Amino acid sequence: MGTIHTTVRDSLYVDLSDGRRMGFAEYGHPRGNPILYFHGGMSCRLDIAWAADQFASKGLKVIAPDRPGIGLSDPSSECSLLNWVADVEELMDALRLDEIPLFGWSLGTPYVFACAHSLPTRFSKIASVGSCSTFDSPEYVQEFGLFLDRFLITCPPNFRWLAKMLLSVSTKAPAHMMKGLLESEVTRSPSDFATIRALSMREATDFIYGSVYQGPDGVIDDYWAVREPWGFSLSDIGVELLLYHGEEDIIAPISGATRLSELIPGARLTTIPRAGHFLLHTKFDQVIDSLVK
Repeated sequence: MGTIHTTVRDSLYVDLSDGRRMGFAEYGHPRGNPILYFHGGMSCRLDIAWAADQFASKGLKVIAPDRPGIGLSDPSSECSLLNWVADVEELMDALRLDEIPLFGWSLGTPYVFACAHSLPTRFSKIASVGSCSTFDSPEYVQEFGLFLDRFLITCPPNFRWLAKMLLSVSTKAPAHMMKGLLESEVTRSPSDFATIRALSMREATDFIYGSVYQGPDGVIDDYWAVREPWGFSLSDIGVELLLYHGEEDIIAPISGATRLSELIPGARLTTIPRAGHFLLHTKFDQVIDSLVK
């Protein structure tokens, strides 16, 4: 078997029509078939870097953009799911991408659903991992396993200063403390605990530090865009959606994925035993192969 060449380009940009720049990363085979990925919450384009060699081995190149104000992407004056759709369309046009697979993780999944609704012909297959549903139920929000998730979803606008302070303080922790905190937050999910424990210090923390590269406002806007009405009806999504959710997921409650499967006509929910929120690390082949084969 020949050498598999892997590309890691994590500081790329495209210019958008309104003068902003969108930052993105490319991981995988340098000439591989493209696949588009949306990062999670309090995260950035770097949270898929761990899979660069795995994408390369499948002859794929994953393209991972930062959302507005996060990582390398310029802030937007109005963050919303449908505005993100317009940004994604510009990115795909600039890179000459069409009919490619799309998937997202965690808080990135509502942005996936927005693209499935508004740009259905641009994607060959669409999947979500550890999905989030609409945040119109207080009971659903309280099921979320991370304190910062619950706080950012429910924080009143006049307490934005407190959200900024909490994010600024928490993301200044040294890497070993940040990784330890992640492990402690998922002790009730054995699979997630084992996954995070096995990550290098950089793999476990770079995406968090990268999310606040420009300060905490982008992360706050990212959460607040998702907690507001999404601007489209899930029942109007007319394409097949593959939903993957771990039965041990304590970060994003499985009740949200179940609800999505009931509201989206073409949704197919696959629940995976002995897997948690980080199931992509252990079920990579299952998820990616379903998108490209």
